[in-house]
Amino acid sequence: MSIHLDLENLYYKLAAREDIITVTRIRDIFLGKDGLEEEYLLMDLFDKLIGQKQSLAKNNAIAMPSADSYLCTRKKIVDFLKSSYHTKDINLKKINHDFVSGFEVYLLSEGNCSHNTMVRHMRRLKQVTTNAYRNRYIDRDPFTETVLSVKKPQTKVLTEKELQRIITQEFENPVLNKVRDMFLFCSFTGLSYADFKRLKYSDITDDIIITDRTKTKNPCFIPLLPIPLALIEKYRNKTEYIFPVPTNKQLNDRLKPIGKACGIRKTLTMHVARRTFATLMITKGMPIESIAKMLGHSDLKTTQIYARILDQKILDEIDLVKDKLKGLTEDYIKSNATSKDKPSKE
Repeated sequence: MSIHLDLENLYYKLAAREDIITVTRIRDIFLGKDGLEEEYLLMDLFDKLIGQKQSLAKNNAIAMPSADSYLCTRKKIVDFLKSSYHTKDINLKKINHDFVSGFEVYLLSEGNCSHNTMVRHMRRLKQVTTNAYRNRYIDRDPFTETVLSVKKPQTKVLTEKELQRIITQEFENPVLNKVRDMFLFCSFTGLSYADFKRLKYSDITDDIIITDRTKTKNPCFIPLLPIPLALIEKYRNKTEYIFPVPTNKQLNDRLKPIGKACGIRKTLTMHVARRTFATLMITKGMPIESIAKMLGHSDLKTTQIYARILDQKILDEIDLVKDKLKGLTEDYIKSNATSKDKPSKE
């Protein structure tokens, strides 16, 4: 009876590790002629990677939000394993092209991810499989035939008229009024969500925000305009932080009804506020070098992206001009058609 149970337990262990199990394989392991290879599980190695990233963040080698992003990917992988494989973990040797492509489809569908967000999650998973391949835990790279390229995002910014609608719109819900104010603060300072969330009164000297960016550690020097100064006074409190900031997702979710109420078709996010500040400064004639210093950009090329956005704005606005010139255009077409019908004097 004991031998029967030992064989049964051995079978289940093999089933969790290997796709093909033979009687010979079970016999050889049972008799000591062969052995079970060391088992490497996906989530064990992913947790090890998370630990490494958190250690780097604690030592300021990377930003803490970058380390935290791996926790988000971990949840996506766990949900995928539960949904598609009905398990909490999986042997690395069972991760093949089908697993990788299945995870990609899951992220874009049930995972509710955009293309670029999907790519970021996939790249984090790929770090685990690449390390496993280099350490010979697996004999093939499951990402070999997978291309992980991001799509160039359509950069959205608000016009002055759209910004004015947000400023003048009042909401019965006090929470929406507060979120609107937070969006406006970032629209007139250029702060990213991460920098806005940790902004303290001690970061402001002589009405100037002087701080280092959370993401890059680059310094920012932001003289405060009248609107953010008024908002600081409006929300002045006894804590060290200027605003009681909820999560980025909560803010972005609450910005949706705000945009709808203001008749703005663009999707409002806190990052749109940062981009809006950059383009607003450009349209008002501020030198690109000064804007880069305010945004905490170390490379002017990053800031110049916002200048190219204005070129697209011109293309969009010329369409409106075309509609206004519709009458003159139709007269020209009619006149040109009539002149062609006239007989030549030659």
